[in-house]
Amino acid sequence: METLFLTIVNMSITATYILVCVLLLRLPLRRAPRWLSYTLWLPLMIRLVSPVSFSASFAVLGRLISTPAGPVGIQYIPPDIGQHTQPRIDTGMPGINQIINPVLPAEAVPAGVNPLQFMISIFACGVISYFRLKRKISTATNISGQIYESDEISTPFVCGFFKPAIYLPVGLNARDQEYVVKHECAHLERFDHLVKPLAFIVLSIHWFN
Repeated sequence: METLFLTIVNMSITATYILVCVLLLRLPLRRAPRWLSYTLWLPLMIRLVSPVSFSASFAVLGRLISTPAGPVGIQYIPPDIGQHTQPRIDTGMPGINQIINPVLPAEAVPAGVNPLQFMISIFACGVISYFRLKRKISTATNISGQIYESDEISTPFVCGFFKPAIYLPVGLNARDQEYVVKHECAHLERFDHLVKPLAFIVLSIHWFN
C-alpha cells in the first residue's frame, strides 16, 4: 500500500508542474471558448490518473525540470524513502529540493496509510449518493422534452450519463425557469455531465490532494 500511495504522490507532483503550465497558458486565453479550457485541463487529468510517465513529451516541462525517472515512471519520492536514515526527494528542481530535504524526518511515510481504503470509501460514498438522488427524482414530472420538475429538490441540476435530463424544483416562475433551463443546457452542451464524474474519479484517487 505504501508503494501505491507513493506512486500516486509522484503522479500528483508531475501534475502540479503541468498545472502551472496550464494556468500560464490560460492567461492569454481568458476569452477563448470554453471547450479550449477543457482541452487545456485534459493533460492534467490524464497525468493524475496515469501511472505511465509522459511528461517528457511536454517540451516546456522538460526544459523547466530534470525529471528523475524510475522503473515505473517518474519517481520524485523513492519507494523505500521510509527506510532511509536521511530521506531525500528529487522534484527535478534543485532549489525546491534544498528547501524540502533538510526538514524530512527519518520516517517520511506513515506505516498506517492505506490509500486503497480511502479511494474505495470515497468512491462508494459517491455511488451511494448518486443512487439516492436517482431514487429521490424518480417521481419527477416531465414538463417538456428532457426537462423534469420535482418537489423533492431545491436546486436545478443535470442528472444522467447516457440520457441526461434537466431537473427543476417546483415553484419557479416562467422567467426564472427560462434562464435556469438555458443555464443547464449550457452544461449539457459542454458535456459537464460526463466531465464531472471523471473529475470525481480523479478526486477519489487523489483524496489527499
